Amino acid sequence: MAGLTIRIEQIRVYNLTVNKLHNYAVGDGGVPVHNACGAGGLKVLNKKELKRFIRDPEGLKRRVVGPKKVSKFNIARDKDWGFWLVPRNKGGGPNIPIDPMDL
Repeated sequence: MAGLTIRIEQIRVYNLTVNKLHNYAVGDGGVPVHNACGAGGLKVLNKKELKRFIRDPEGLKRRVVGPKKVSKFNIARDKDWGFWLVPRNKGGGPNIPIDPMDL
């Protein structure tokens, strides 16, 4: 890979479920996103879990969403142990998948 550009923007998305999948691609670049699927969907990690699974949680959030938005996101996991940045406030934007290489 020659480089990586992270672009944060709001895009209209819809709460879709296709064949029991809650992940889908958004925009021309096919950015993967995950629905906020309620109970049983994503579990926000507590402090103990953050220490166990994420090397540098604040640094990770800073790299993905930028330094000004770090406090607006939690780190969560799905049932398949994929990790996500999820907005702390409802309507705070889409859930953002975390590349396993960033963990």
